Amino acid sequence: MNRIALLLTIVLIPVCLPAQENSALQQSRDVLLFGIDSEVMELLGRLEDQGEDRLDDEVLTRLEGSRNRSLQGRILEHFEKRSVVIAGPAVSTILTEEEELDAGFLRIAVRYLSVIADVHSPELLTRYEEIARDDDVVAASVAIGAIGTDTSPGAVDLLLDLFEELQSTDLKGAVIRALGDAEAVDAVALLTNIVTDRYEETSLRQYGAESLGKIGAAESLSPLISVLDDTNSLLRAYAIAALGNYDDPAATRALDDGLRDSFWRVRVAALQGIATRGAAESLPAIEYKARRDPEAPVRQEAIRTLAALESGDAYDILRAISTDSRAPQSDRMLSIDLLVENDLPASLETIISVINSEWTVENSRLLDAAARALVQTESPLLAETYDRLLSHPNFIIRVYAIRGIGKSGFTQFGDKILTIAEENSTGMLHSNAVSTLEELGIPVPQDETD
Repeated sequence: MNRIALLLTIVLIPVCLPAQENSALQQSRDVLLFGIDSEVMELLGRLEDQGEDRLDDEVLTRLEGSRNRSLQGRILEHFEKRSVVIAGPAVSTILTEEEELDAGFLRIAVRYLSVIADVHSPELLTRYEEIARDDDVVAASVAIGAIGTDTSPGAVDLLLDLFEELQSTDLKGAVIRALGDAEAVDAVALLTNIVTDRYEETSLRQYGAESLGKIGAAESLSPLISVLDDTNSLLRAYAIAALGNYDDPAATRALDDGLRDSFWRVRVAALQGIATRGAAESLPAIEYKARRDPEAPVRQEAIRTLAALESGDAYDILRAISTDSRAPQSDRMLSIDLLVENDLPASLETIISVINSEWTVENSRLLDAAARALVQTESPLLAETYDRLLSHPNFIIRVYAIRGIGKSGFTQFGDKILTIAEENSTGMLHSNAVSTLEELGIPVPQDETD
């Protein structure tokens, strides 16, 4: 960069864009501080669309100062979408100090505290117990789930008490799943009895199998294997998925047998169990399922299992599927996504070959999938590929390339991106070009942002 260009950069950056940016940011801040509730609700949606995260403190202040439960709940959803934990203390105070809270807010608040903020206390545990015994089944279910994530010594005993006292099948199911989340060894006998009782509610047997798998106690392996002969196909699926948590030859044999089950959900569950265990010895069977199973969900789960194995042989199979013109396009697209995500350096040549073969195909889904997958990652290896994609006749492919250039920080494309912004005064090409220039730290002339 010559000295004149450098001086222009120094002048333009602090004067042009930031002045406008700060003005818009201040307007949003004013809405949060002084706007009516409906204005704040509308603003939250815009902040989410824009990926704006610099106003979290102001959003929290509005939460703390509001008595509108609908607005408070919307703010918690706003934080939940980005796993922002700062509202934990405020929500904990609301939940433990205020009795009259509507069920909708309770559901959101409990979920936020237990899943996002990971806040626990004896006071909250007591409050969750109250909600669990309340009339609203949905709120009670969420509270029971929160008890399952609580590490307090009394949490498991409380769940066992609730199971005996609650009459609703839905709430009993919630307790069973919470016992699994709590990895409650003390509940293994209860859960085993539920799973093996042919007269028990089918849903409770399914949840019991799931929870036994999460706990992973050795004594529950045989009972789980025993229900694989049950006529209920969904119960078999839950049981086979649970076996993925056991490092035992008997579990391995059961999972391999599950790949041959006539019900496709059992085959999917077996693949998930194999992925959990990382059972590379099952690779030939997984490849067969990825290439030849008659059900699309099974093939795609097998493709995901191959990626989960993280081995060179498994990636070779994915590369072969991604370039196989006889394979369904959806399977090829998923293989490309997983190769880019997990094995890009070794798979880039394969991805480029797909791009080359699809270059002249009008509205190619495979080309779109390859370009879109590349944009999800950052790599210094992608400069040449993005340079080519910038010349594709389909403007969507060019948009992907523009975004990828910004994500990977390829400043060498600054002139090209600036030209695109200048030649396209409106639309996706213009807006993405301007965003990429900003991401690269390259100044945009004033009239480009008006």
